[in-house]
Amino acid sequence: KGLGAYLIQHHETWSGRAARVDETWHLPLRTIVIARWIEDRARSMGLTDVHRLPGAIDTEKFHLARPVDGRPRRVAMLASEWPWKGRDDGVAALVHARDAVPDMAAVLFGAGPRPSDLPTWIEYRQDPPQSDLVREIYNGSSIYLCPSHAEGWHLPPAEAMACGVAVVSTAIDGVADYAIDGETALLSPVRDPEGLAGNLIRLLVDEPLRVSLARAGHRHIQQFSWASSTAALESALAVPDRAVAEPVPR
Repeated sequence: KGLGAYLIQHHETWSGRAARVDETWHLPLRTIVIARWIEDRARSMGLTDVHRLPGAIDTEKFHLARPVDGRPRRVAMLASEWPWKGRDDGVAALVHARDAVPDMAAVLFGAGPRPSDLPTWIEYRQDPPQSDLVREIYNGSSIYLCPSHAEGWHLPPAEAMACGVAVVSTAIDGVADYAIDGETALLSPVRDPEGLAGNLIRLLVDEPLRVSLARAGHRHIQQFSWASSTAALESALAVPDRAVAEPVPR
């Protein structure tokens, strides 16, 4: 009781200079991080009182509402105005994939209004209710596309996995805890729309591979539950107090 803790969800350099952000990591607080890559970074900085609290999803809400096999050739993707979310790369990949697979459909969702430059054949859902996201978007799609350039512990691909969607993603740290290339997802380099498109096409034309990845991803993501993360948090807070890093001199 009374021990300070610092929950770190990313290397949040958008809120300050990198050096200034790193100073905050050295505050005399128990460090709790949400992803393995953040834990590795903290330890490489010499921090010792570090505890990993994995990202989690509600596996009862995000669930299979329809069988994995037999789903339409429909790709779902989050559309965000933040450049590092890679929306333009994702749309370019979708256009390229549709040239190769003309019956492919796509549905994008986001908080804001429909982007004005979005091709007319792409469906867009603004701020869908969670029930629609689960039943109509995730369960109504066979593939989820993540074109992000960076993330902390990225929720939408994990939610899609829990709903039986095969994931195609950039090889970012934010999906590394659950997206294993060739096992639970297909990964390609960041800022490579053609690589994303190639993996989309692979799954669009190879139904057994898509179903295999979707089923493996669905099984794998079950471990990232609120129950397991709650237990990890309680464990981190229960560790006896011990010396933590001194504050960085100003």
